[in-house]
Amino acid sequence: MLTVGAVGADSLIASFSSHGPTADGRMKPNVVSQGLASVVCNIGGGIQTANGTSFSSPILAGMAATLWSALPLLSSMELYNLIQESAHLYPNGNNDYGYGIPDFASVLQYINLVESTKSQLAYYPNPISDFVVLDLAEFKQQELVNISIYTTIGKLIYSESIVPKSHTKLNLSSLPSNSIYILKANQKTKEFQCKLVK
Repeated sequence: MLTVGAVGADSLIASFSSHGPTADGRMKPNVVSQGLASVVCNIGGGIQTANGTSFSSPILAGMAATLWSALPLLSSMELYNLIQESAHLYPNGNNDYGYGIPDFASVLQYINLVESTKSQLAYYPNPISDFVVLDLAEFKQQELVNISIYTTIGKLIYSESIVPKSHTKLNLSSLPSNSIYILKANQKTKEFQCKLVK
């Protein structure tokens, strides 16, 4: 559970935002988001401003969902931790602001930097057809390589363990077309990945 306090556009805590600690002594809130003079849609379909942690929470949830769609292989707890660790007061949180205001742009930049250092797996054709040919020559030939394919929301849809070869052909005819997938190939501590377009 990630508790969200409310701040205004000036980054100052709102008077109605709850303060911690929790009944069992934990810090509360975890982070804060704009909940004072938040821009919302009213029941008439118009735009207005309103106050409440009932607005700061969905604003943060929307940002978290956007970040997760950009980084679909994160687990929920990895996302949870990144949100807290990106906040401006981390690691020195308090019971007014928690760890503060998360910086989602910095999380994305950091993850993209980490991902760019990972080894990319060579394959063809691109986009793929019903088959894809992977270059697995970097793996030890006498050990199996685990192949996993995920959707962009992180759902595992294909898994197989194979003997690596420089030209390893996979039948992916069961994968829906007009989609993007993330393929990972790993053997113990060695991992390669690539983005597939079908």
